[in-house]
Amino acid sequence: VSTLVDTNKVSMEGFKKELLALDPRLGSTTEMTKALYQALSAGIEPAKAVKFVGEAAKFAKAGFTDAFTAVDVLTSVINAYSLAAEDAAHVSDVLFTAVKVGKITAGELAHEIGSVIPFAVALGVSFEEVAAAEAAMTLGGINAAEAATSLRALLSGMAHNADEFSKAGIDVQKVLSEEVLVGALERMNKVTGKSLFGLQKLVPEIIQDAQKIKIIEGATKRTTYIDDTTGKEITEAENHDQKVVDG
Repeated sequence: VSTLVDTNKVSMEGFKKELLALDPRLGSTTEMTKALYQALSAGIEPAKAVKFVGEAAKFAKAGFTDAFTAVDVLTSVINAYSLAAEDAAHVSDVLFTAVKVGKITAGELAHEIGSVIPFAVALGVSFEEVAAAEAAMTLGGINAAEAATSLRALLSGMAHNADEFSKAGIDVQKVLSEEVLVGALERMNKVTGKSLFGLQKLVPEIIQDAQKIKIIEGATKRTTYIDDTTGKEITEAENHDQKVVDG
């Protein structure tokens, strides 16, 4: 850890005390130290790093994964969406909600979501939508890896084929901004008459996954449930975190 900070400004003894002050049920000091190293490597400010690790460890325990993996996915989301370290609790709660609602583990979500986020950010699709879509797609019978691949291909196609969408009367950026991802998919189905040929023309990137776009469209409708009950679900996530810590 000392190699990642200016030891003239950051106290290693302070780090040690903060780590030891974390609830031991969140993980061993060794595990927390590895997670801290990962957090600092990803750009989390030293003054906020231990608290960040504590939030990540709560998600790790609730989602049955390790703190290092939890820190990795949290920092990926925070950095991609230019969020603050203080947003770690919200991000972890959204992830836990996705795990709870979908047929996906925390480890799977953490591993797969990173490949989708850059495309989502480029199109202005929120992290909450991405997590919800990933979870909802698994409910439609797609495993975590396939869900990420299909969602990534869809978003990539929407970004790269704006002209084709425009010819079909769909302003990709406007629709995603006003009607979010579900609205965009519904528009696609409407203008193509749910024709696989028409869908492939709009998004040739999914030519091998044409059937999956229907599953995506149907599954992402379930994101309405996640979005509409976010407050309730996040409260439950927070309660679950506490129950895990309390044993």
